[in-house]
Amino acid sequence: MKDSSAQLIEKNQTMIFNYSKNTFDLLRFGLAMCLAAFALIGCKDKDDEKPVIQVASFIPGSALIGDTVTITGNNFSTDKVKNLVLFGNYPAEVISATTTELKVIVPTECSSGKINIKIDGHDAVTSAEEFIVNHLYIAGTVFTRKNTGIAMYWKNGVESLLTDSSSNQAYSESIFIANNDIYVGGYEFENGVPVAKYWKNGTEVSLTTGNRSAKIRSIYVENGNVYCAGDEHNGNNSIATYWENSKEVPLVKDGDLSLANSIFVSNGDVYVAGYERDKGDSLAAKYWKNGIEVALTDGTNTAAINSIYVENRNVHAVGYEVQDSVPVAKYWKNDTEIILESSANSYATHIIVVNNDIYIAGYEYKNGVIVAKYWKNGIVTYLPGGTKSTYATSIGVLNNKVYVSGYEADVRTQVAKLWVNSKDITLTNSPKNSFANSLVIVPYRLP
Repeated sequence: MKDSSAQLIEKNQTMIFNYSKNTFDLLRFGLAMCLAAFALIGCKDKDDEKPVIQVASFIPGSALIGDTVTITGNNFSTDKVKNLVLFGNYPAEVISATTTELKVIVPTECSSGKINIKIDGHDAVTSAEEFIVNHLYIAGTVFTRKNTGIAMYWKNGVESLLTDSSSNQAYSESIFIANNDIYVGGYEFENGVPVAKYWKNGTEVSLTTGNRSAKIRSIYVENGNVYCAGDEHNGNNSIATYWENSKEVPLVKDGDLSLANSIFVSNGDVYVAGYERDKGDSLAAKYWKNGIEVALTDGTNTAAINSIYVENRNVHAVGYEVQDSVPVAKYWKNDTEIILESSANSYATHIIVVNNDIYIAGYEYKNGVIVAKYWKNGIVTYLPGGTKSTYATSIGVLNNKVYVSGYEADVRTQVAKLWVNSKDITLTNSPKNSFANSLVIVPYRLP
């Protein structure tokens, strides 16, 4: 039999053991409840967490107002209206949406910059790269019902008038954009005499006084200096002339018939292209570099340069030469002729160089009508015109799309046209004549 001391110790040990066991059970229960609570909270947070929106890329990286851009990424909404896509501060129309791709329309008046996307209450995400917005400008002339020619231009398809129907006959021949300023070269009749002038953002600048006939046919701007090429009559003949700002520079000293059709400025050098009468009544194709003449033909056959373009010190010129009474489209690179496909019965009117590719606008007498066309690296593409004659006057390229300005003509009316990858667009609903003479595509950024 245990003594009282032993019994007391055993009783205390039992009490301690029971206390410890109860405490452990309570702690284990509490820990289980905490883990359950954390699990619930964790599940709730995971359920409420919104997926991260990502913008991987957009194609193309540069486009015109109204073009379609494809944006790729992750976690876009499949509901078009829940995807807010901003080009700057301007919302784009979303035309299709999947979780990984949005197709949007470049909005009017937006500027180059990064694309912002916000989806159904998520934080906005911004593209890593900038999108380049381009504007399309076309200079031309539209006639009123009273047959008054109005100098004007189109910007992204919207026309702006430089003169009005109550003023004199006026013609816009060439357009150039520099630092968002719009320069249009042309001429306006005053007291029956054409006055050479250009318009800067709609404000006219006269280069001649109206004492003699003068016309601007091409304009170029570099480092704030305005260069215009054309001709001024000397009393006997039209003389090839260019103007640097208001300074007049005649290119032909002996006063023989000549004309300047195109001007280009590169590294401070001024290139002016056109023609001069050399032998009898024949015209020789020529350009002048800083006033020094370079003849591309010898004057045996009538020839002319209609457009000149300079890149990496390479001089590109296009025009025509009459051979056996047939006009033949011509292209010269650094004064050497390069053969164009289907050049017979043709005129080359304008040239540009884009990513080392050579694009030339022109037209051809073909099957009883005149057909607008262009060459890319010497290979011809004909533009649609049906039974009517079509003329290509200028060319531009963006994202492998080819833009050609010109006009369509029948026996009564000429209509200003734009071709985009051979699809023709009528630029005006004027019932009278209209012409699209010059085209440029330029990047746009808010100042």
